[in-house]
Order: sequence, then structure tokens, then C-alpha cells
Amino acid sequence: MAIIRVPKTNNYTVMSNHHLLNPALSLKAKGLMSYMLSCPDDWDFTIDGLDSLNKEGTDAIGRILRELEAQGYIIRNRVRNKSGQFVDLEYSILERPQDAMALETDEAQEKKDSQDRAQEDQLRPAAPVPDDPHVDDPHPENPVVDDLDAEDPAADDRGQPNNNIKYFRNKYG
Repeated sequence: MAIIRVPKTNNYTVMSNHHLLNPALSLKAKGLMSYMLSCPDDWDFTIDGLDSLNKEGTDAIGRILRELEAQGYIIRNRVRNKSGQFVDLEYSILERPQDAMALETDEAQEKKDSQDRAQEDQLRPAAPVPDDPHVDDPHPENPVVDDLDAEDPAADDRGQPNNNIKYFRNKYG
């Protein structure tokens, strides 16, 4: 199938693809969301106003708005008068749902924290290295035992376990 595009010099809309790629939204919700994002930022959305501009009736538009609200793309605010009576509904339209924006904010914070920890690790002094460790030429006070199975090398002359022998067995045996 070919897509025939027109030059975008006037009468076009730039919007995020987020809602269009969201599999949790119905096609009607994607269409209404795209329509609302194509309106000016100060557009006053009402169900009756959307009904007058579209083929769907008020019930269908109400269901679609509730779907978008449940997915976090719309925030509905009930407006009340001074005596507390409900007088209007005010909609805020979000290109990305609230949960996605919070998640992106959390991910950004985690990334920053990770970078901060990495920077702290770089500034932290390295663990001290013992002076002149002779790995290839061990000191006489720590001789390598060749025959670990001779008599009972795991016990010293007092009959106590010799942890150095166990260490050598684990390391070299």
C-alpha cells in the first residue's frame, strides 16, 4: 500500500505518536485524542462541543473520554461555583499519560542517581594495596606446603586446627 503525503506548509498538526502506538487504546480513542491534540492549546472541550463537531453522539464521546481518562491522557476537573455547586467540567489533555510521565521522571531520577553514585565511586580512594606483595615469590613466613596429606598437617603441635593449611588446601589443592 502506498502512502501519498502532501507538503506540510499549512494546516497540519505536530503531535507525539505515544497515543497512536498505545495498544491499550481503541481506534476511536486514538482518533479523538488526535483530534483534540490538533486543536489550539486554549480550546474549551465539552462533550456537547465534541458532539457537534463529530459524527459520534454524546454517549460515545463520553465513553471515549472515560477511556482516555482511565489511560491517563485526560484529567477531568469538576468546576464548582462559590456555593459549592457543580457547574462545569474542565478537561486537561496530556500528550503522554500521567503514569508514563511519572515513570519517565522516575527513570530520569534513577539514571541521575546512578550517575551520581558512579561519580562518587570515582572520587572515593581505592582500597589500600599492601606494600610490596610478592605473589610470585612468597615470604618465608608463609611457605607453600608441597605435601598437604602428610600425617595430620591440619593440626598444629597443640592439636588445634591450622587454618593456614586449610587456606592452602582450598587455594592450591
